[in-house]
Amino acid sequence: MKHDAQLTQEQRYPMDAYRKAGLNQTETAKKLRVDKSTISREIRRNRGQRGDRAQQAQKRCLDRRAESHGSRIGVSDWQRVETLIRQEWSPAEIRERLAREGQRPISHEWIDQYLKRDRQDRGDPVPVVALSATTA
Repeated sequence: MKHDAQLTQEQRYPMDAYRKAGLNQTETAKKLRVDKSTISREIRRNRGQRGDRAQQAQKRCLDRRAESHGSRIGVSDWQRVETLIRQEWSPAEIRERLAREGQRPISHEWIDQYLKRDRQDRGDPVPVVALSATTA
């Protein structure tokens, strides 16, 4: 059996038909060759006022996907990180400082990744002290 996390649009329409024909979740899962938990999750997440319907399920899926791809950390947060890096703070120190100030904490791993991307994109040079503190 295939263990995908969610159904494709092509699977949602037959699922809808199988459910209307009276097949239970296990039988529907076998016909679609997916795990029965996938069917259960699909029904739970996409049920509307008029039951579970393929077209509305697909729309909800696409809406959730669109919302999930936004940036989790805003530009002003990264500007604050850059300011602290230029003051020779390490990524771990920055994370702690942001948490103490009540700002959204950014993990030191994310800051390290941000710095690596910045170097790859030939961004402004970052002080060597800040980088060496993360690699030690």
